[in-house]
Amino acid sequence: MIGSMQLCVLLLRLLTGMNPDSALEARIKADTMLVAPGAGAEGFVLNESIASLVQYRGYPEKVVRTEKPGDVFRDIFGQATAVPIAFDTVYYYEAKRAVVFLRNGVVTAVAGFERFRITYESVNLNNGIEYFIFHYGNDGMKVIPRGTDRMYLYEKRGIALVDDKNDNVIDMFIVFQPR
Repeated sequence: MIGSMQLCVLLLRLLTGMNPDSALEARIKADTMLVAPGAGAEGFVLNESIASLVQYRGYPEKVVRTEKPGDVFRDIFGQATAVPIAFDTVYYYEAKRAVVFLRNGVVTAVAGFERFRITYESVNLNNGIEYFIFHYGNDGMKVIPRGTDRMYLYEKRGIALVDDKNDNVIDMFIVFQPR
């Protein structure tokens, strides 16, 4: 069975002759409201270099460099997962409400805090966790609780959603390379 994203990539390749990866990258950079699981979000593309990042989005308001590599889920959410995402630098774009995690000068993950975002598959994040799960399904989804907070991890799709207070509101999303 072919998924909607694979179908879009195939059609793009057949109809335009364009490399679908570069077309998706261009779309992510142009549309900051787009969340593309496993590819990028908030105008930032996974595997993008610092030079490209700064050229496209400017310098962040805050930069944090770590002494030793950290793990996004363990160090940010406080829960180790089977999906370690290493970082040694964090760029915080306060005005864009986005955090970019980098390892050796390359983007490894992007976290966003805006609810008014749409996924590549046209799922509106503002509609909440239940709506997201209804469209993406629960196959391969892991729910990681921490007190009243929940993280919904789709490691094969490359996205995690955080619901503070378990109130069906997506308070943060993290996009990363699928495993």
